Amino acid sequence: MAENKLEFIISKDSSQRDIELDNMSVNAAQAFSVLLTAMINIVQLNNDPQGVKIQIKAGSAVLIAEGSEEQIEEIEQNFNDVIQYKSSNKDLVNGWREVQKLFHANGLEYAANIFKNDHKVSIFHTLKTSKKLRAKPVSYKIKSSIRFLTGKLIAVGGSNPNIHLEEVDGKRLTISCTENNAKKANKFLYEPIMISCWVKTGKDEHKYELCDSYWNKEPFNDFKSFMEDFVGTTNEIEQLKKLHYKCRSYLDVQNYGSFRKFIRLFIHDSTDVNVLKTILIITQAFKDHEKLGGMRNDMKTLFDKQMRIYRKRKENNKW
Repeated sequence: MAENKLEFIISKDSSQRDIELDNMSVNAAQAFSVLLTAMINIVQLNNDPQGVKIQIKAGSAVLIAEGSEEQIEEIEQNFNDVIQYKSSNKDLVNGWREVQKLFHANGLEYAANIFKNDHKVSIFHTLKTSKKLRAKPVSYKIKSSIRFLTGKLIAVGGSNPNIHLEEVDGKRLTISCTENNAKKANKFLYEPIMISCWVKTGKDEHKYELCDSYWNKEPFNDFKSFMEDFVGTTNEIEQLKKLHYKCRSYLDVQNYGSFRKFIRLFIHDSTDVNVLKTILIITQAFKDHEKLGGMRNDMKTLFDKQMRIYRKRKENNKW
């Protein structure tokens, strides 16, 4: 019967002695354990893992996952997707990355092969010489924490500045804010008010932080409508295009007052870094503008902070 299998082998230890299953060093045993776990995970992520047999053989330390031609062909295809950075399956990529990390460790001698209908293909060199395996980023849509609320302003103040809003249904919200925003909102005390705020969702509650307040319905409804469309768009690239065109609709007619209120929606730690980058690129020519320069500097500071966090995470992910 033709062989169809995935095979991992530890052939020699750090002293270049042949590996024996009944007499392994701690180093070799640890490596064997990693390979066994990785092989099980790789097989389990097949669409049809039933019937694939895991075997351990002597004559070096040999691990084999043997199945039908179709099952091994799927393992091979999944491997090719991972090695070409086309797979977005993080569990599968992690399984192969553990094998890759092991092959980068010094001292032991390994082999890795895929057999289909007795045809042997070595994958050891491909794994060892490839860059660190990573899952393909999944296309996603940018989420927004902005909400637009209407209600009656029933209190302003506190040692930590906040406002208290009573919504139409009687629900009362406490919304944190800056002193300047509290003074601005105080003009609406005991009156109907329209506001935008950033919302942080915790385990049992929502925390609200005031973004802006509005004197009339036109900008309030316009921004609310845009953000609903923005969040409802299913692809990040399309979202950023809509953001670009919205910004240009203000800048091209020099409507800087409305543009200031619009970009204020995004000057917050919860804003996606690609949104910040898009606005910064669009406003590059306005970095010294008397009405826009200060807000753009605030956004640039926020962008730089997020990029430092990103680079630190990336640095921690290196070999």
